[in-house]
Amino acid sequence: MVLITGFVVCLLQPPGAGQMFRLSLPWLLYAQNYFQTPLTFIWGHTWSLAVEEQFYILLPLLLILLTKSGGGRDDPFRAIPVIFIAFAVTCLSTRIANATITPFNVLFHLASFHTRIDSLFCGVCIFYFYHYRQALFFDAVKRFRLPAVFLGIALLVPLFLLRINDSPFIYTIGYTLLYVGGGLIIGATISDPPRKVWPIRTLAYIGSHSYSISLLSGLKPSETQLIVEFGLIDFRRMAMRT
Repeated sequence: MVLITGFVVCLLQPPGAGQMFRLSLPWLLYAQNYFQTPLTFIWGHTWSLAVEEQFYILLPLLLILLTKSGGGRDDPFRAIPVIFIAFAVTCLSTRIANATITPFNVLFHLASFHTRIDSLFCGVCIFYFYHYRQALFFDAVKRFRLPAVFLGIALLVPLFLLRINDSPFIYTIGYTLLYVGGGLIIGATISDPPRKVWPIRTLAYIGSHSYSISLLSGLKPSETQLIVEFGLIDFRRMAMRT
């Protein structure tokens, strides 16, 4: 998306290609969740893509380390639940500390990798139990399926009632409720073998394409127009200076 944006603007006004590359660099490096440029107003919603890509770079390194340290054991990843708890406590503490320092800021309170890694690692922990502790996992699912679903939904309710900009609760404890609630619902709805009825297959198909859908839906027509307008306005200023 960033390459297309830069390509279109550079075709319209070639003299600004260098500046466009500098503005696009955080997106090309998947670091847009830590840097704000004028393109943030167009592609700002892609901060979550940066968080995920950073996670996907570090996760294999962690898994390799656990594999090497685990030797030939059947379960080299048994430290994952402990690591998840450590991430959960550290990220929540960091979010609370950040909330006491400054009012809500997207890059500071919403998009930073070091405060959101617990959400992603929650999924890793769920599927660790799914693959390596199946008897325990499916016994828990069988016994607590409905309570887990209702509790998960209840934990998500505050996120729909409060505005993130006005409520430090949402961008501190709320993020924890989000992944715990979502994790309970996902864990409770996992079955073995997977059900192949059409509602499940339809939801699975949508889920497999959900991220690309969310990225495209975040770009409004008015913002697409801004891509062109920003380039034209910026290059006009450059022309006036010369």
